[in-house]
Amino acid sequence: FNFASFNTDNQLSSKFTNVHLLAEYAPFKSDHFRLVGGAAYLLKANASVTISPNGTYQFGNTSINKDQIGELNANVNWKGVAPYLGVALFRSFPGKLFNINLDIGTYYVSRPGTAITGTKMLSDNSSQEPQFNENMKGYRWLPVIQINFNFRIK
Repeated sequence: FNFASFNTDNQLSSKFTNVHLLAEYAPFKSDHFRLVGGAAYLLKANASVTISPNGTYQFGNTSINKDQIGELNANVNWKGVAPYLGVALFRSFPGKLFNINLDIGTYYVSRPGTAITGTKMLSDNSSQEPQFNENMKGYRWLPVIQINFNFRIK
């Protein structure tokens, strides 16, 4: 993303780790299409962005470079249990030795916690946390695509 007249280097990262329990229901005689429901416990679910201005900026007769400005970090964390609903395609269990199937669905996650921290000239941006929290409160759906590799043990 860009800010008008403000060049930045941005680093976005996310880490999601969960344990889930899912159940499938095949509404038709074939098991090539199934409905999947369940829940997950989010062990780690966070995203962060670090915004670092680059270049030199003029404010009147004063010139300020990126090292004087600092950087801004925005973090979002989700916790707890997340219900899951999705569909599964292709066979769930291998007919012979091996198969692949696909799950497409979404978790409904808790309202995220947020934090903003800055360094140097951007250190006073924590006052923006309430607005950032308000902006992020609607991010409750976590889409998921899972490719499953299944082996039959005889």
